[in-house]
Amino acid sequence: MGLLYGGCEIKTNSNEKPILSEKLILWTADIPDFWKAVGKEFQSNQLNQNIEVQVIDFPDQESLHEKLLDSILENHGPDIIYTNDTWIQQNHNKLTPLTEKSALSIPTFKNTFLPIAETLIKKEKIWGVPISIKTLGLYYNREHQTEILEQEAYTAFKTWKDFTESTTKLSRQDKSFERFSLSGTALGRVDNITHGVEIFQNMLLQNTKDFFSKAEDKFSFADDTTEKGKKINPGEKTLLFFKQFSNPLSPHYSWNEFITNHNPQKDLYAFATGKVSTMFGFPQDRKAIENIIKNQNQKTISINNVMVAPFPQWDEKNPKIWGYVQALAVPRSTQNHELAWQFLTFAIKPETARGFFNTTQLPTAHKELSLEQEANRNLKPFVKQARFAESKNFPLKAAKINQAFRETLESPETNLKNTQKTLNTILQAKKILEKKLPSPPSQ
Repeated sequence: MGLLYGGCEIKTNSNEKPILSEKLILWTADIPDFWKAVGKEFQSNQLNQNIEVQVIDFPDQESLHEKLLDSILENHGPDIIYTNDTWIQQNHNKLTPLTEKSALSIPTFKNTFLPIAETLIKKEKIWGVPISIKTLGLYYNREHQTEILEQEAYTAFKTWKDFTESTTKLSRQDKSFERFSLSGTALGRVDNITHGVEIFQNMLLQNTKDFFSKAEDKFSFADDTTEKGKKINPGEKTLLFFKQFSNPLSPHYSWNEFITNHNPQKDLYAFATGKVSTMFGFPQDRKAIENIIKNQNQKTISINNVMVAPFPQWDEKNPKIWGYVQALAVPRSTQNHELAWQFLTFAIKPETARGFFNTTQLPTAHKELSLEQEANRNLKPFVKQARFAESKNFPLKAAKINQAFRETLESPETNLKNTQKTLNTILQAKKILEKKLPSPPSQ
């Protein structure tokens, strides 16, 4: 007796249960070895099936998405993709949602994962499963914090007022080419700061009433508001605050184009070599910092002095931060959507999530694992921030939004309203184009 399944025929005896043969293809731009290990676990847990999970690694998310769009048009490609929540939000018509037969219902989803993961739910359907949540934190040199500030980092950097006072104390100006023997913080520019645009966007989220309108039809981060009878613009004030750290005339001047010595690793290099006391980064930046320390011939700081504190807040009683959800999803072009979703539900089991955390040192999206992961002192701020993080659920591509902000932050002008006007013009043009295009196929 022979059985044909997914193009593969496995011979069996008439008295034996058939062995089904199938291949799942997973595309990723990150942690391919972990997904290969999960694939083997998945295979070993499947009864009566001979399943192979093939992992294809891409250099970055952009090339993965570009290739995926081509493959969908040609009706072939991967069965699973490891991507981010913003891409999933904007591309439901390219994906296959979870079927109603699954044990992972929407109430179960909401009870299992942190609130930010609900961005993967739309039109009463689940479009992906969350794996990890990234937020920005403040890396600091413990030696400088102890010897110069003489106070706990959580106190020294809790609010932006605290942060400004502390980094000013840390800075040591001199007459060298770099102008500093020690910089207090890497802030105020975007050309030599790895996450400069994201840092500023987080400041805006905290300091403006609405980054994006409640009606979800326009950006509103540069709108005027009234405070004590006076018209003010919180967005413009935030821009001036950000830029003061690279302004030589500011009393809080601490950063310039020379401190990194034009090293491609920018502020990470300056921090690892002891040129700057604090810098902003994501959880995965720790590994990059440690690699610089291990591989540099010149003097570096001790790995034991690489510490992290929460991202500073304008209002510590009402903390806000952008979160970035990494998630698995199933493209609509797959012929194996049921098996692909079985893999997704397997990948979010608590034991798999623990393996992800131990392998990557990135906070997972599981509520029940949050306290457990908080015990890791290097990740505690990131884990706690993930609980109240907000998603960038905007109808424009992140690259377009970031480019508009980058141009503003690189300009000597300080007109944030132009940035908002540019983005809203692009948004309106997109809406007009979408009305002219045929509706996507229903799911």
